[in-house]
Amino acid sequence: MNYDIKNKLNYNLLQHIYYQDRVGNKEGFIKYYPNNSDTHEDIKWNVCKKLKKEGYEVYTECRFKNNKGRADIIAIKDGIGYIIEIANNEKEKSIASKKDRYPNDFEIIVVQAKNFNIENFNL
Repeated sequence: MNYDIKNKLNYNLLQHIYYQDRVGNKEGFIKYYPNNSDTHEDIKWNVCKKLKKEGYEVYTECRFKNNKGRADIIAIKDGIGYIIEIANNEKEKSIASKKDRYPNDFEIIVVQAKNFNIENFNL
C-alpha cells in the first residue's frame, strides 16, 4: 500500500480520539493508571512493547469523541485500527457495553488477563 494512503487512513482512524488524548498522550507513550491492577498494567506494557516492535502506532488510555469510552490500547498500522481491552475481573456485560460504544472503524480485541501469555498474542 502506498505510504501516503497509509498515512491518510491512519489519520482518519485517529480522528475518533479526543485531540487532547492524541496529542497529550503521544504515540508510543504508555499511560499508567494506579487504579488498575498490577496485572492489568503489566499486560498493557507487554502488549504495547510487542506491538511497537511489530511497527504499530500505539496509544494508551485514550478517550473517544462523543463520549464513546476509553480504550486500554489503540494500535494502528497500515490504515487498520485495533482497540485492545484487557479484561481482568471485568464482567462480560461490561465488555459488551464497551464494544457497543466504540467506533466501528476499529476491530476490538479482548485480552483475558487470566493465563495471559505474550508469546501467544498476535493481531
